[in-house]
Amino acid sequence: MYKLALLNKMERMNLSMPKIKQTNAKLMVNISGEPCSKANSRIMIFRKNGRPRSIKNKAAQDYVESFLKQVIALRVQSPFISGEDVILNCWIYYASYRKDLDESLIMDCLQKSGILKNDRQIKEKHIYHRIDKEAPHAIILIEGR
Repeated sequence: MYKLALLNKMERMNLSMPKIKQTNAKLMVNISGEPCSKANSRIMIFRKNGRPRSIKNKAAQDYVESFLKQVIALRVQSPFISGEDVILNCWIYYASYRKDLDESLIMDCLQKSGILKNDRQIKEKHIYHRIDKEAPHAIILIEGR
């Protein structure tokens, strides 16, 4: 009933029916290392002109560098570089329960590595906190929407 009313309203307004793009594209990567919380991993530095600037701390910079090296080594070919909307499923395995669950650094790395054109493509997120004391890592599954 609702769909019929919506179609009639769209016809009166001379609007076409929105196109639904069916896609079965999926990409899964397993990245070793423990991402730190982006909010808690910033440090303040002062430029030569005295103005403050916030940058990633050493741990966050090391994780980004490690992420990029692993993606290059895996020779990941992304089907999502065209900019389509995606769903992010991410299982983050930390070494302890003390870490905050934060996927924002991973999202930045997905963009920087070229897997995504822009992290704003992510329209739905499913993020899971897990423990792996011996080998912290992140399993990232990206699906077309």
